[in-house]
Amino acid sequence: MSQTQPVVRLLLKLSDRSAHLEYEIRNTLDQPIYVFDRLYDMRAEKLADDWAYRAVDGRTVVIARQVWPLPGGLRHENPETPYGRRVAPHATITGQFSVPLPLTEHDPYYFIVHGRARPVQVSIDSLVFRAGWAPAAQLHAGSEVELGGEKLTLFPFQEALGRQQLTDSNSAAVSLSATVMP
Repeated sequence: MSQTQPVVRLLLKLSDRSAHLEYEIRNTLDQPIYVFDRLYDMRAEKLADDWAYRAVDGRTVVIARQVWPLPGGLRHENPETPYGRRVAPHATITGQFSVPLPLTEHDPYYFIVHGRARPVQVSIDSLVFRAGWAPAAQLHAGSEVELGGEKLTLFPFQEALGRQQLTDSNSAAVSLSATVMP
């Protein structure tokens, strides 16, 4: 039986100051895919090592590397778009990064949506890593580059977002607090 999505595995290591995530994405499909897990940092002029979006959903924090959708009604000429890594059928890629503790929610438009809200602390008891990906056959307008020794492809934001699928890792039990804007 053919799989319909890749398998995402998470290894989480916590310290007093950070959560270190190591992930593995295995393409279980019979076709190549692109995983949107690399972002170029324009200020540093290199790939962002510790880039990730963070969103709290109930008592779970979702830490994601994906194409993040624009909030309803927002127009943006150049929205933040991660590069895709091509993954052959039945191949595996890995990655790692750290996020600072205590956790705060973060995405490219967070303060536009929540600008004047007063932050509150919430308790978190699970953590999930979410990866954005798309079948290679559904993406057509990409520009290939080599950055940091990796072959990557940048697709137009609307194409990448429109074709993107999301897959979550296993859930890791944690006992953390997070700052959110209600």
